[in-house]
Amino acid sequence: MAGGRTGVGVGLGVTVALLSTATLALFVLTFIFLGQKQTAQRNLEQYKAETNDLVRDSERNREEVRLLVEEARKEGKSLVGAVREGLAKVAEKVTGASGDTTRSMLAKIEAALAAGGGGGTLMTALSDRDSRISTLTRQLADAEGAAARAREDLQTSTDKVRALEASHAATVKALQADVDRYRSGIDADSKDMQTKVREMQAVIERIKRDASDEKTELNARITRLNEQLLIAQEKIKQLQRDRSSESLRAGDEAALVDGRVVSLESGDGSVTIDRGRRDHVVLGMTFEVYGEAAAIRVDPKTGEYPRGKASVEVIGVDETTSRVRVTRSLRGNPIARGDVLANALYDPNKKYVFLVFGNFDSGDGRLTPEGQGAVKALIEEWGGKVTDALTGDVDFLVLGSRPVLPPPPRPDAPIAMVEEYIRQRQLAERYDELLKQATATSIPVLNQNRLGTLTGK
Repeated sequence: MAGGRTGVGVGLGVTVALLSTATLALFVLTFIFLGQKQTAQRNLEQYKAETNDLVRDSERNREEVRLLVEEARKEGKSLVGAVREGLAKVAEKVTGASGDTTRSMLAKIEAALAAGGGGGTLMTALSDRDSRISTLTRQLADAEGAAARAREDLQTSTDKVRALEASHAATVKALQADVDRYRSGIDADSKDMQTKVREMQAVIERIKRDASDEKTELNARITRLNEQLLIAQEKIKQLQRDRSSESLRAGDEAALVDGRVVSLESGDGSVTIDRGRRDHVVLGMTFEVYGEAAAIRVDPKTGEYPRGKASVEVIGVDETTSRVRVTRSLRGNPIARGDVLANALYDPNKKYVFLVFGNFDSGDGRLTPEGQGAVKALIEEWGGKVTDALTGDVDFLVLGSRPVLPPPPRPDAPIAMVEEYIRQRQLAERYDELLKQATATSIPVLNQNRLGTLTGK
């Protein structure tokens, strides 16, 4: 029993010893592994820091970064090596120095772009430069072609000049021969010429004497003609004074009086005037009635003649008187004996001459050149004469509105439009010229309203 307990105790002691040894070894190994783990973690952190300088975690999942990694892997290179090799190739192509960094290469590119006169990209600058080179190349080719043609023209001109010089030399030589021959003839004829000169001088002296006599006679005739001219001028002035006293002028209201009221018929309200068949009065003729001649005066504000107190129309004609009916009258201002009559187109002693020009209202409210026809017909119906030229015998100028000048046609306008513009411009210029001439010569100017007022229309 004692031996059994001893064997058990020994075995237990060995077991405890082994466990103790194993525990100590495990403890030691734990410390060793823990130190290695800390070392590995430090190495891992350092590795992450170093690789983070190469590519950051946020950049690893980008498509372009993965593509760069795959291309580097295919070439058996690292990403940095592949990028560096590509950068060296780009630098070699761009700046010519494979050792340039990205910063230095960008600085050179920006400097080149600034020197080129603008910003943008390198490819755009290269494209612009190629375009300018192409343009300059074409211009150079054109200039060289023009220079070649100019040289050919110069050579042609030079040849022509040389030919002309040779021809000129031959002509000069021929002319010199002719001059020599003429000189010989002149020398031969010199004596005869001197004789003829003496004879001509004698003839000139005789002509001078005859001219002096004729001049004396002409001066006497001029004196007589001047005297006759003075007499004729005096006669012209007298005729002008006589003509002025007979002419009908807008400013002389007495000259516009064409008749007077001599009696009033109480039965039918008609009026008798002192103009009849002997005075060329016809049925339908109208007159404006004024209380006195002084009332027939142009209003300085409106430029128009005032309407009379009444308008009358001839309904019966006797030898020396006529019967008229009242077609218009002012209330409170009836016609009275002694009232004067006026009609610009009528004069018992003469036939007035009228010039009608411009645009007139033919009754539809529109001012057109065709409206002249009605005005001319009215003048001729009442015994006036219409002319187309502003001569000295014109008594009245009847002007409508000024012809409207359209805008100038474009250079590519049709010929018909250009001709119509020229025609309208000529009409407008004639209108202005007629008004200017009438004003300068004191010819009365009537518009359609004035003419209507003075004729009772």
